[in-house]
Formats: sequence, C-alpha cells, structure tokens
Amino acid sequence: MITDEKTTLVCPNCRTAYEADQSNCHFCSFPIKGSEKETASFYAAQSIQEVEVRDSFKRIKTGRIILFVLGGLFVVMALFNLDYIEDFIISMVFAAPFLICAFLTNKHPVWALGIPFGLILLFNVLLLLLSPRALFDGLFIKLIILGALGYAFVSVVKARRILKRKPFLAQKFNVVQNQTKDDSILDL
Repeated sequence: MITDEKTTLVCPNCRTAYEADQSNCHFCSFPIKGSEKETASFYAAQSIQEVEVRDSFKRIKTGRIILFVLGGLFVVMALFNLDYIEDFIISMVFAAPFLICAFLTNKHPVWALGIPFGLILLFNVLLLLLSPRALFDGLFIKLIILGALGYAFVSVVKARRILKRKPFLAQKFNVVQNQTKDDSILDL
C-alpha cells in the first residue's frame, strides 16, 4: 500500500513549517530551494528592512518629543496670557492638537505625526501668503521642526509598508494588526 504523505520541514528563517515541495516559505518568503546567492540576498534585504523598522521607532520617539515641546510651549504662552482671555483660549486651542497627537504617537503614529506636520505646513503656507516677512522669523527652528516631523512621518509610512508586506517582521517586532472596515492598519 502506497501512502501519499508530504514531508513537513521547518523554515530556517522563521521556523514555520513548510512542505517539501514548496520553493519559498509561505510566511517569510525565504527562498527554501534558492541558491546561496538568493539566500544571501534575502538575508541582506531582510536586515535592511529590520533596520528601517527599528529606525522608525526612534523617529516616532523624536516626533513625540517635538509634539510635547510644541504643545508645552503653547500652554506656557497661555499661562502668560491669563490677563487676556482671548489670547489664553487661542494658545490652548493651538496646544491641544499637539498634545493629543503626542499622546497618540504610540497607538496611531501615522495619524499622530501626519496631522501636526500638515498643520504646521499649512500654518507656514498661510504665513507666507499673508505676511512673507514673518515666515522668515525663526526660520531655522521652523525648518528643524518640519524636517524632523516630516522625516518621522515618512519613516513610519515606509515601516508600515514593510510590515504589511512582511508579516514575519511584524510578528518579530510585536506589531499589532488592527482590522478596520477599509484595511488592516499596522500600529507601530
């Protein structure tokens, strides 16, 4: 009697079981039957992606600190304007989105970094249109803030794409996948 049992083996990269007739691991895409060159290329690409994901975590922390500092500055400005209720309210209104986004950076980094970046960019474009000279006041600080938040945002979006395509890396970094009605969002 002949039995048709398939041999189950373990992927050397992710330790997921696979069948002997598979050429690539279904979980991490490791080239099981690949040449030495293909295997080396896979490991090199995976290492680069891991570094990009790790760097995005650092950029999130930097963005979070910037948001707390900006929100804190607006709160301090509000406290110095207690005599003028309108100025106090305006400063607190400006502080709120930065502080809220700072608290949300760990749960929803794409939105928490993208919204303040967009607000600051919009504010500076309006400033350019209304008072071009005022745009250049503190230009260096404005560029540093925009650059850091923009870099953090782009880094998070890039890491998010990597983690969506590579569930093995998402699992390795303990990244949670939340299901929404439109798409699954990887929360870094």
